[in-house]
Amino acid sequence: MYNSFQIFIPNNGKFILGTNLTYYPLLAVFIILFLNLRMQPYLGIINVILVVFIFIYLYLGVSRTYRIKPIKGKLEGSILFEKDFLVVNNIKISLSKIQSIKLSVGDFTGELYHRANLRGPNLNPVASNGTNNWIEYGLQNGVKNKIFFKQEYDTQHESMYPFLKTLIQRKIITLAEVLMILDFESDYNIQSFKNSLNK
Repeated sequence: MYNSFQIFIPNNGKFILGTNLTYYPLLAVFIILFLNLRMQPYLGIINVILVVFIFIYLYLGVSRTYRIKPIKGKLEGSILFEKDFLVVNNIKISLSKIQSIKLSVGDFTGELYHRANLRGPNLNPVASNGTNNWIEYGLQNGVKNKIFFKQEYDTQHESMYPFLKTLIQRKIITLAEVLMILDFESDYNIQSFKNSLNK
């Protein structure tokens, strides 16, 4: 569904063997072999392998903006943002039971961060995996929860608009906070969202 997001459970202790950690040690091994076997019959094979490494380097360098960062954790369950409910793994939470909410959206699969340095020897992928979105809510009974979720594409968070409008109407969150969360790119979009509150 359009307003359904996969829940992401981070695992910060998980080790992921990156492209850099695979490519550069192997390259170093073959350079050492090249230097040690200069007069040996295997030199031709080593030369071919080094040329292959050059082509791999060029490919990895050019394609890193299209490759998605690996996920450090797992995707399990779903979260839905309905007009009057937050649904977490098929459990409905009425917005009338929610006392406070903090929300961060905008990260989506394939997003390129402007801060990513596309020069230099780094060969790891730089496109986002879309899992840096989260909601933290507190219920009236004192229960608090923080859930990370994955956004598949740029505009998927627009499906949250009815949910956010209800939060504003119930005074759980302010219009200014919502505008900061959504980070609209133009005044026209800001005004359109404000006008939709009165409908």
